[in-house]
Amino acid sequence: MLSLFKSKRLKEYYQNFRFRWSRKAGIFLFFIFLSSIFWLLKSLDKNYNILIQYPISYQDNPNGKVLVGNVPNSVYINVSARGYMLLKMELLASSNPIKVSLKRTNLQQKAGADSSHYYLITKQVTDNFISTLDVDVQVHDILPDSLFLNFAKKIIKKVAIRPNVQVKSLKQFVLKKAPYAIPDSVLISGPESVVQNIAFISTVAYEATKNEAIEQVTLQLEQLANVSLSSSEAVISIEREKFTEKTLQVPIRVLNLPDSIEIKTFPSIIQLSCLVGLSQYQRIRPTDFLIAVDYNDIMKSSSKRLVLKIISTPKSVQMIDYKPHSVEYILEKWH
Repeated sequence: MLSLFKSKRLKEYYQNFRFRWSRKAGIFLFFIFLSSIFWLLKSLDKNYNILIQYPISYQDNPNGKVLVGNVPNSVYINVSARGYMLLKMELLASSNPIKVSLKRTNLQQKAGADSSHYYLITKQVTDNFISTLDVDVQVHDILPDSLFLNFAKKIIKKVAIRPNVQVKSLKQFVLKKAPYAIPDSVLISGPESVVQNIAFISTVAYEATKNEAIEQVTLQLEQLANVSLSSSEAVISIEREKFTEKTLQVPIRVLNLPDSIEIKTFPSIIQLSCLVGLSQYQRIRPTDFLIAVDYNDIMKSSSKRLVLKIISTPKSVQMIDYKPHSVEYILEKWH
């Protein structure tokens, strides 16, 4: 009984001690926090001298020209101000670029360079921006003092849009036609050396899995460095249709056969079956398939049978099967 009483008293003492310690610790941390706030406010009220990096946004390229190469994308401004003002400027710098209109700016051609190399005096293009700063901010210097720019001839070209679409095989449908873009082309512009080598613009990758006869999806166009597009997206149409099985009698052909030799295969015609869309059923003919044996295989093997190879098939058919897969043969030489 006495031990139970002592245990209870110890528990109450421990809980009371924890409460008093937690309360004192909380008060101590509060004053530490409060002191830190006062110290920060006092520090921010002092004057400092720092470099602040500002991004540059180039606008209004000269007629028929476009910026190329390593374009200077920022400047450093050496300023003095109170700490809180500098903190505000640092936080807003990345979202407050210096806008440079290249049409309205006095572009200077570099001495001894060709017509594509120019420079700007940094102070001339930052004066308007600096005039928007707070009156308490003192600007001491701007680095670098010049911005060197390279221009190239700008051309515009119309190119095809190529859908980057992988169509998943579905049980009920086959492709009626290859996926196509609406519109089917886009205007691109940029440096002549870049644009003249572009034949098409691809869409971003897409996997078509919907079990629908007609699927349309809007896809973003691939973005290329230094190239502008008249449109950033296109509608891609994917047309499917019901299919049926078609069986054909396809003649066997012989590849790499010397003029002095003739080969007879047994059989000379195979039975081929494939899946084809209903709209293409009547158009598929035996001559659309190239099933062949290769004379060179005879020279490489002692087998009395030649393996049949599928050389080409129509794009509109799927799941091709044929019998037999190999044939016997007889060689005949011309004298």
